[in-house]
Amino acid sequence: MSTLRRLAVAVAVVTVAVATVSCGGNSVPLRSDWVGTWSGTYDFSSPDGSSATSSLALVIERQQGDLLWGYEEFVDKGQTIRIPLNGSATSDRRGFGLAATGLVFDAELTASDAVELQFFKTSEPATAFSVNLKLQGD
Repeated sequence: MSTLRRLAVAVAVVTVAVATVSCGGNSVPLRSDWVGTWSGTYDFSSPDGSSATSSLALVIERQQGDLLWGYEEFVDKGQTIRIPLNGSATSDRRGFGLAATGLVFDAELTASDAVELQFFKTSEPATAFSVNLKLQGD
């Protein structure tokens, strides 16, 4: 095989590899800076059989390496509630986890400025929901 033909084959292989990575299912963004306000609206079910729509702001105030500190903020019966949270980013830079007593947040990037967040509350009344949050001002 001639040198020119080998070079053409090598270029074709690299082109296919780059196209596969950039267009394939593994093109999930990475993020190393999580500080900011992530917010969105979601629906949730209650143990009494009712459902409601609410807004959520997840504020990450401080980051030290992979460690995170912040709070959850929402309105309940007209009153703004803030719950302090702490946790860490995932080692692959594709998400984070935050918690407080009886609460767990598990987030995964869907875009460079958006996450799909799973929320679990284990204290009474227990509930869970999923919400898409967008980083504000990014």
